[in-house]
Amino acid sequence: MAAPVVPDHAEAVLGEDAGMSGTSVTPRGGVAAALTVVYITWGSTFVAMRIAVRSLPPLTMSGVRFLAAGLLLYGWCLWQRHRRPEAGWRAPTRREWRASAILGVALPAAGTGGAAWAEQTIPAGTAALLLATVPSG
Repeated sequence: MAAPVVPDHAEAVLGEDAGMSGTSVTPRGGVAAALTVVYITWGSTFVAMRIAVRSLPPLTMSGVRFLAAGLLLYGWCLWQRHRRPEAGWRAPTRREWRASAILGVALPAAGTGGAAWAEQTIPAGTAALLLATVPSG
């Protein structure tokens, strides 16, 4: 299998710090490391949901989880905006807030909320396996 070819303009786009001295890049285990992180993180999510639904209603657990993640991400974005104002960061528009609110209700309720609801009766591994078969757009 050949290494991926990097376009000639990659150094200009990525900067000389990116280590793009040749025309090809060898990941050196980067893909395997990334997949390992995804497998562990994604797999542990279903185990954590299975444990959480023992003491919390599934939709409450899902909502709290997404609210905490959203607050952390929004805080990080605010911090980045103040740290680097020259990057052109801006506050979300009213339309973006509305779209985010719709997704913010639908994803925890239907997506992850449905998985948490199912994990009240099926094992975490079975839920992970079933959701892994769903095509993602």
